[in-house]
Order: sequence, then C-alpha cells, then structure tokens
Amino acid sequence: MRVLLLARNADLPEAGLFRGLRDAGISFHLTGDLRSPYVATLQKEGFNVEHIEYRSRIDFHAALRLRRLMRTGRFDLFHAFDNRPLTNGLLASFGLPIRKIGYCGTLGHLRRWDPAGRLSTLNPRLDAVVCLSKAVQEYLISMGVPRRKTVVIHKGQDPAWFVAAPSAPLSAFGIPNGAFVVGCAANMRPVKGVDVLLKAGMKLPQNGFIHFLLIGEVRDPGISRLAADPALRSIVHLTGWRADAPALLGQCHAVAAPSLHSEGFCKAVTEALAQGVPAVVSNVGGLPEQVLHGQTGLVVPPGDPSALAEAIQFLADHPDDCRRMGAAARHSVETRLHIRETVAATIRLYKNLLAGRPLE
Repeated sequence: MRVLLLARNADLPEAGLFRGLRDAGISFHLTGDLRSPYVATLQKEGFNVEHIEYRSRIDFHAALRLRRLMRTGRFDLFHAFDNRPLTNGLLASFGLPIRKIGYCGTLGHLRRWDPAGRLSTLNPRLDAVVCLSKAVQEYLISMGVPRRKTVVIHKGQDPAWFVAAPSAPLSAFGIPNGAFVVGCAANMRPVKGVDVLLKAGMKLPQNGFIHFLLIGEVRDPGISRLAADPALRSIVHLTGWRADAPALLGQCHAVAAPSLHSEGFCKAVTEALAQGVPAVVSNVGGLPEQVLHGQTGLVVPPGDPSALAEAIQFLADHPDDCRRMGAAARHSVETRLHIRETVAATIRLYKNLLAGRPLE
C-alpha cells in the first residue's frame, strides 16, 4: 500500500495521525506547508515532507506538482485533509488509477449545486469522505453524497500530549485563587454562541465565585459589549489568541461550547476532556457525540442562557460530581476518542477501500 497524504496547515491530531501511520508501517509520502509549526516539526523528526503551497482553491502550479507525484510515486490512494489540497488533488488525478479520499469536519457550509462544493467534498469522483462526526456524515448524505462513500473517524487526542504543556497561570488574567473557572476557546463568531454564555453569566449569583476565561479572537463585536457590562466585567477575562490555549483549558474547572446552529466536532472540547475537564455543550452537531450527558459533562439546548447557567451552577455547586465527570472525560478520551483509534480507523479505511469492502 502506497499512500499520498495531502496536508496543508496540519494540527496536533493530524500530526499524531501521521506518526501513528508511520509507526504502523504504512508507506506514505507527506505533502504540506512547511510554514505550519506541526508540519515543520514533522520534518525535523525525520519525516520526508514535500513543501506545497496552495495559493487558491484551484492552483494549477500545485496541481501539476501533485500530478507528477502521482505519476511517479505509483500511489494506491491519496488522502486530503483540507479543501485546497482536495480540490487540487482531484484536478491532478484525472485519468490516473488512484483512489481518492476527502475530508469534512463542518456543517452548514455546502450547497448541493455550489461549484466550490462540487469541486471538493461533493465531487462524485471521490471514493470516500472522512466525516469528523456522525452529524457531519448525515449532513453530507443530505447533500447527496452516497452513504457508502462516507466513514466517521473522530479526530483523536492523547492525554499524554498535555501533561507537560507550558502555560501561563490563570492568575495572570486576573482570576482570583479559589474561583470556579469556565473556559471557552473559539474564534468568537456569532455562531459560536459565546454571547449566550455571557448572558448565562448574568443569570448566575453575582458573588464573584464563577469566572469565565474566553480564549481566542473576538470576531463578534457583541462579545466585547457584553463583557463590559457591570455584571460581568470583573468575572469575564478575554485573552485573545493564545498558543497555549489547550493548556489554559486544562486549568479550568469546566469548559463550555455553546454553539448555536452547527458544530462538526469541537477540538477544544476534546482537548479539555483529555485533561480531565468536563464540558457543558449545546445539543447541536457532533457535540453530543463528544460529551456524554451526565457522564463526561452536560448537554443543554442551544441558545438557552438559563439552561446553560443552570448547568454551570450545578458543576460549581457539586465539586464531587464535577471531579467525577472530569475523570470520566479523561477516560473517554483514553478509550473512544484516543489518537490510536483514529490511526486504526484510518488504516482500516485504506484497506477496505483498496479491497473493495464496505468502508465501515
């Protein structure tokens, strides 16, 4: 089996997958943008990484390089991890005997007859699409992708990745000792529902016990206005983008993902679960697949500040239950959401595809 991996700006789970494939003896050639920290790290570790920059959705220079690779490398399949590599990989593979695997991790971004979608995830030439969650799988099927071409493979994590991760102390953000801290890491767009989280904060007792650590770029101007409200300004802490976001989440007592309409699978939630931090999430997309209600956290209706406030207050008032859910959260990642499960499922996909067997 010879595999061509088409990455772009790889993240930590993708880098973990590549290491796992190597350790399992899978023969592959990795392409990616060496300006990405994780791709550059893989090269330093001895991976043979070929730098390819995709300047646009259709980049004829990149597609020509990929076609040369496909023709000379005699690959059995290519696996793309981003839309730009996927579109250019499909363009490069015309007429070549190579199986084609795409990826989809989000909901609500496709239109059945949108040319951009037909050039990538909805392209009928794809042999398989890796779906980040069951919710994403059902979404793609609703867009016309045959179920037999879809397979659910979660982006796994490893608790060991976070054991010695450097991080600033929460006190650096003005959070007092003894506070119950709820973390939220996201690019704060309206769809992420961070405004709902802040409105939930207004419904909690104004005693300064529960604090909110908001990590990420604020793209919704309403967030800053809400955070400046007298009821919130002393308990809401905006950090901006942080390279140590996962480690900061690991210091929180709970994390929140209050997404409103869609969420394929929230990486920040899995990072927190891996560190033994329970989550409060809305009942949308793949979030209920990540967080088992009453076991590894709590699931609440989307857009409901009262329900969100009640869930947060429960965890703050019941430290034993909070610790129990945190321990179960870590165990959940160590078993069903571990990177080794991602590696095993990916290898199974490759073998099934090449053997003509059902993908799942």
